[in-house]
Amino acid sequence: MGNSKGRASKRNTDDYTRLTNLNNLVSLLEGATACNNASQLNVALEFLRANDPEPEMTRISFEHCVSQVVHFHFPSEEECKHAHWDAREEETDPLWIRSSIQKRMTVLKGHSKALLIVSNLRQAMKPAGRRWTRRREAAYRESIQSIEEIAASNATPGQKLSILFI
Repeated sequence: MGNSKGRASKRNTDDYTRLTNLNNLVSLLEGATACNNASQLNVALEFLRANDPEPEMTRISFEHCVSQVVHFHFPSEEECKHAHWDAREEETDPLWIRSSIQKRMTVLKGHSKALLIVSNLRQAMKPAGRRWTRRREAAYRESIQSIEEIAASNATPGQKLSILFI
């Protein structure tokens, strides 16, 4: 998403957009039959957005909504177990990222199909009132790569693990 000068364009992503993105990504994991269900959930999320004056939910509400989107597509934990890390709630230093991801991966152990959801990483890595720089972009990309590596090394052998960044 760049502008005509090649710089990243400014985007305002709220929690409802994150939930809509999660819904669309999870429906892709499910396959072609999920498109109609995803459309219905997107309409519901748009209704909620239109009736909520705040773009950011409380931590508990956002966590609940993330779980509800996953359960909408995978009603039973045997079908797909998920763990969610909201980076707004914790430090994004590499050592803390490692600890947070390992903690979530222990929840997913022993499940044949698992989903690790990472939200708000980009927002957490940008100090308030500061610009997004090349250095921050590089750190963000390194964090994503690190999360993928940590998750893969902690996955159960034979486990089908999907990692979604929203």
